[in-house]
Amino acid sequence: SLRPHRGDWRFAQAPLRAQEHLYPIRSRHIHPRAGADASPQRSFLAVTPETVAISAWFWNDAGYHVRLYESAGQPGQVEIRLPFVARVCQPVDLNGRPSDAPRIALRQDTARFDIRAWEIITLQFSAQ
Repeated sequence: SLRPHRGDWRFAQAPLRAQEHLYPIRSRHIHPRAGADASPQRSFLAVTPETVAISAWFWNDAGYHVRLYESAGQPGQVEIRLPFVARVCQPVDLNGRPSDAPRIALRQDTARFDIRAWEIITLQFSAQ
């Protein structure tokens, strides 16, 4: 689709708007339990800045994984807020093998780290 905007594609957040249009968020209750619903004001998973996009969220025997990428060629500091308190956060490669970079600062449900322009990062989390 065509979306008129002022400024360049970065100012218009074109990659984010394209993803929102192509892949709208759909929610499902799979195993409803009394008291398990989160407040509608709270995000399940949140990431800042807006130039960083989440491309995958999945679980396997090693833990929860989030894959994200920087979409505007702007390095910066990323903050991810999780839906749980994490015990460990480990960067991994695309095959799930531990990686040394980036250095992660983890506190409760929030992880912070630096990202380079256009970088793709996969993180593995273990819940408390």
